[in-house]
Amino acid sequence: ARLFIGQANLYGEIHDVRRSLETLDDFFVSGDLSALSDVRPMSDLTNTLYTMGALDGVSLPSLDDDAVAVIMYTSGTTARPKGVTHTHRTLGHLAQAGLDVADVRDNDVSGIVLPACHIFGLSVLVSTLMAGNTVVMIPRFDPAYLLAQIQEHGITVIGALPVMLNAMLHVPGAASYDL
Repeated sequence: ARLFIGQANLYGEIHDVRRSLETLDDFFVSGDLSALSDVRPMSDLTNTLYTMGALDGVSLPSLDDDAVAVIMYTSGTTARPKGVTHTHRTLGHLAQAGLDVADVRDNDVSGIVLPACHIFGLSVLVSTLMAGNTVVMIPRFDPAYLLAQIQEHGITVIGALPVMLNAMLHVPGAASYDL
Protein backbone atom coordinates (compact mmCIF):
# COMPACT_ATOMS: atom_id res chain seq x y z
CA ALA A 1 0.00 0.00 0.00
CA ARG A 2 1.19 3.52 -0.74
CA LEU A 3 -1.58 5.50 1.00
CA PHE A 4 -3.31 5.47 4.33
CA ILE A 5 -6.87 6.78 4.22
CA GLY A 6 -8.71 6.94 7.51
CA GLN A 7 -10.38 8.93 10.24
CA ALA A 8 -8.60 11.31 12.58
CA ASN A 9 -9.99 9.66 15.70
CA LEU A 10 -8.56 6.29 14.58
CA TYR A 11 -5.17 7.60 13.42
CA GLY A 12 -3.52 7.28 16.84
CA GLU A 13 -3.10 3.54 16.42
CA ILE A 14 -1.35 4.02 13.06
CA HIS A 15 0.73 6.97 14.29
CA ASP A 16 2.41 4.74 16.88
CA VAL A 17 3.76 2.41 14.16
CA ARG A 18 4.09 4.90 11.30
CA ARG A 19 7.89 4.79 11.13
CA SER A 20 7.75 1.03 10.46
CA LEU A 21 5.34 1.51 7.54
CA GLU A 22 8.07 2.28 5.02
CA THR A 23 5.96 1.76 1.89
CA LEU A 24 3.35 4.34 2.86
CA ASP A 25 4.04 7.72 1.29
CA ASP A 26 0.97 9.73 2.27
CA PHE A 27 -1.52 9.77 5.09
CA PHE A 28 -4.91 11.32 4.31
CA VAL A 29 -7.29 11.69 7.22
CA SER A 30 -10.83 13.00 7.61
CA GLY A 31 -12.17 14.66 10.72
CA ASP A 32 -10.54 16.97 13.23
CA LEU A 33 -6.85 17.34 12.28
CA SER A 34 -6.00 20.01 14.85
CA ALA A 35 -3.93 17.60 16.96
CA LEU A 36 -2.26 15.91 13.97
CA SER A 37 0.71 17.57 12.31
CA ASP A 38 1.91 14.68 10.16
CA VAL A 39 -1.16 13.99 8.01
CA ARG A 40 -2.99 15.66 5.15
CA PRO A 41 -6.71 16.42 5.02
CA MET A 42 -8.85 14.11 2.89
CA SER A 43 -9.81 17.11 0.75
CA ASP A 44 -6.19 17.29 -0.53
CA LEU A 45 -6.58 13.81 -1.99
CA THR A 46 -9.99 14.32 -3.55
CA ASN A 47 -9.11 17.77 -4.93
CA THR A 48 -5.91 16.40 -6.47
CA LEU A 49 -7.72 13.47 -8.09
CA TYR A 50 -10.37 15.73 -9.61
CA THR A 51 -7.88 18.42 -10.71
CA MET A 52 -5.62 15.85 -12.38
CA GLY A 53 -8.60 14.33 -14.11
CA ALA A 54 -7.52 11.08 -12.51
CA LEU A 55 -11.12 9.96 -12.27
CA ASP A 56 -11.98 10.79 -15.89
CA GLY A 57 -12.36 7.74 -18.07
CA VAL A 58 -11.46 5.33 -15.30
CA SER A 59 -12.25 1.84 -16.48
CA LEU A 60 -12.59 -1.07 -14.13
CA PRO A 61 -11.23 -4.50 -14.97
CA SER A 62 -13.69 -7.17 -15.98
CA LEU A 63 -14.55 -9.59 -13.22
CA ASP A 64 -15.61 -13.19 -13.23
CA ASP A 65 -19.02 -13.28 -11.53
CA ASP A 66 -18.08 -16.56 -9.87
CA ALA A 67 -14.69 -15.41 -8.56
CA VAL A 68 -14.35 -14.94 -4.80
CA ALA A 69 -14.90 -11.29 -3.87
CA VAL A 70 -14.76 -11.49 -0.09
CA ILE A 71 -14.24 -14.00 2.68
CA MET A 72 -16.29 -13.29 5.80
CA TYR A 73 -15.19 -15.06 8.96
CA THR A 74 -17.87 -16.40 11.26
CA SER A 75 -18.12 -18.81 14.13
CA GLY A 76 -21.71 -19.58 13.16
CA THR A 77 -23.33 -22.31 15.18
CA THR A 78 -20.14 -24.26 15.91
CA ALA A 79 -18.22 -21.52 17.75
CA ARG A 80 -15.24 -22.44 15.54
CA PRO A 81 -14.09 -19.68 13.15
CA LYS A 82 -14.45 -20.47 9.46
CA GLY A 83 -14.26 -18.46 6.27
CA VAL A 84 -17.42 -18.13 4.21
CA THR A 85 -16.77 -17.06 0.63
CA HIS A 86 -18.96 -14.70 -1.35
CA THR A 87 -18.51 -14.31 -5.08
CA HIS A 88 -19.08 -11.13 -7.05
CA ARG A 89 -22.41 -12.62 -8.10
CA THR A 90 -23.56 -13.32 -4.52
CA LEU A 91 -22.48 -9.83 -3.42
CA GLY A 92 -24.50 -8.41 -6.32
CA HIS A 93 -27.56 -10.39 -5.21
CA LEU A 94 -26.97 -9.32 -1.60
CA ALA A 95 -26.77 -5.67 -2.69
CA GLN A 96 -29.91 -5.89 -4.83
CA ALA A 97 -31.83 -7.58 -2.01
CA GLY A 98 -30.74 -4.78 0.32
CA LEU A 99 -31.95 -2.16 -2.15
CA ASP A 100 -35.28 -3.93 -2.56
CA VAL A 101 -35.88 -4.41 1.18
CA ALA A 102 -34.84 -0.88 2.17
CA ASP A 103 -36.65 0.75 -0.76
CA VAL A 104 -33.53 2.87 -1.40
CA ARG A 105 -34.10 5.98 -3.52
CA ASP A 106 -31.67 8.03 -5.62
CA ASN A 107 -31.02 10.74 -3.05
CA ASP A 108 -30.83 8.57 0.08
CA VAL A 109 -27.94 8.87 2.50
CA SER A 110 -27.09 5.60 4.24
CA GLY A 111 -25.62 5.47 7.70
CA ILE A 112 -23.54 2.43 8.55
CA VAL A 113 -23.03 1.86 12.24
CA LEU A 114 -22.55 -1.90 12.00
CA PRO A 115 -19.05 -3.16 11.23
CA ALA A 116 -18.44 -3.75 7.52
CA CYS A 117 -16.72 -7.01 8.51
CA HIS A 118 -20.19 -8.26 9.55
CA ILE A 119 -22.46 -9.39 6.71
CA PHE A 120 -25.23 -6.94 7.64
CA GLY A 121 -22.84 -3.95 7.66
CA LEU A 122 -21.27 -5.11 4.41
CA SER A 123 -24.69 -5.52 2.78
CA VAL A 124 -25.69 -1.95 3.67
CA LEU A 125 -22.36 -0.66 2.34
CA VAL A 126 -22.49 -2.61 -0.93
CA SER A 127 -26.17 -1.78 -1.50
CA THR A 128 -25.55 1.91 -1.00
CA LEU A 129 -22.55 1.93 -3.33
CA MET A 130 -24.52 -0.05 -5.93
CA ALA A 131 -27.23 2.62 -5.80
CA GLY A 132 -24.59 5.35 -6.21
CA ASN A 133 -25.69 7.03 -3.00
CA THR A 134 -23.80 8.65 -0.14
CA VAL A 135 -22.42 6.51 2.69
CA VAL A 136 -21.73 7.87 6.17
CA MET A 137 -19.56 5.48 8.17
CA ILE A 138 -20.36 5.88 11.85
CA PRO A 139 -17.39 4.66 13.91
CA ARG A 140 -19.21 3.47 17.03
CA PHE A 141 -22.65 2.81 18.39
CA ASP A 142 -23.77 5.20 21.05
CA PRO A 143 -27.52 5.96 20.85
CA ALA A 144 -27.25 9.73 21.37
CA TYR A 145 -24.21 9.99 19.10
CA LEU A 146 -26.02 8.05 16.38
CA LEU A 147 -29.07 10.35 16.59
CA ALA A 148 -26.74 13.35 16.28
CA GLN A 149 -25.03 11.79 13.22
CA ILE A 150 -28.38 11.07 11.56
CA GLN A 151 -29.42 14.68 12.10
CA GLU A 152 -26.05 16.19 11.06
CA HIS A 153 -25.64 14.18 7.85
CA GLY A 154 -29.30 13.89 6.82
CA ILE A 155 -29.16 10.11 6.98
CA THR A 156 -32.32 8.61 5.46
CA VAL A 157 -31.47 4.88 5.58
CA ILE A 158 -29.74 3.07 8.40
CA GLY A 159 -29.06 -0.58 9.01
CA ALA A 160 -29.28 -1.31 12.70
CA LEU A 161 -30.16 -4.14 15.02
CA PRO A 162 -33.46 -3.99 16.93
CA VAL A 163 -31.64 -3.49 20.23
CA MET A 164 -29.91 -0.41 18.72
CA LEU A 165 -33.19 1.08 17.52
CA ASN A 166 -34.73 0.48 20.93
CA ALA A 167 -31.80 2.21 22.63
CA MET A 168 -32.20 5.21 20.30
CA LEU A 169 -35.89 5.49 21.19
CA HIS A 170 -34.97 5.73 24.86
CA VAL A 171 -32.37 8.49 24.57
CA PRO A 172 -33.51 11.44 26.70
CA GLY A 173 -34.77 14.10 24.29
CA ALA A 174 -34.81 11.73 21.30
CA ALA A 175 -37.95 13.41 19.97
CA SER A 176 -36.10 16.75 19.72
CA TYR A 177 -33.73 15.51 17.00
CA ASP A 178 -34.59 16.61 13.46
CA LEU A 179 -34.78 13.22 11.81
